Amino acid sequence: MDDAVGSASLSRAGLLKLGAATALTVGLTPTGEALARRAEAVPRIDPATPWYLRVERYVPHIGELFRVGRDTAEPLVVRLVTVQRLTRNGDAFSLVFRGAQGDRLESGIHPITNRSLGSFSLFLAQIGRGIDGQGFQAIVNRSG
Repeated sequence: MDDAVGSASLSRAGLLKLGAATALTVGLTPTGEALARRAEAVPRIDPATPWYLRVERYVPHIGELFRVGRDTAEPLVVRLVTVQRLTRNGDAFSLVFRGAQGDRLESGIHPITNRSLGSFSLFLAQIGRGIDGQGFQAIVNRSG
């Protein structure tokens, strides 16, 4: 007795048609649409963007010390405590630094130095004082 139900032969043209029909079906499903949106959300990094304006450069340095230059006083020593994406693709992000309780800083562009990252400048503003010390924030927004 032969257990075979039938013999199916698939030609190259038949295989291509089957693949196209499958792709069309997947593309019309909510999952397919979500995958397409996700692919569009992948950050495209412009090679001309300076390294210090890229969120991914800061994440590995959370907890590290940074020195912030001031015109009228000694540099502040602050710790990077938070890196937060403000947009999905990372074109806008926030950096929060924490200094000592009495630290003061005029809002403006300040030179910043880190042992791993080197030197660069960012606009920093003093934000709320907490029990852990004085906060300072930089917002980077590269979204057009």
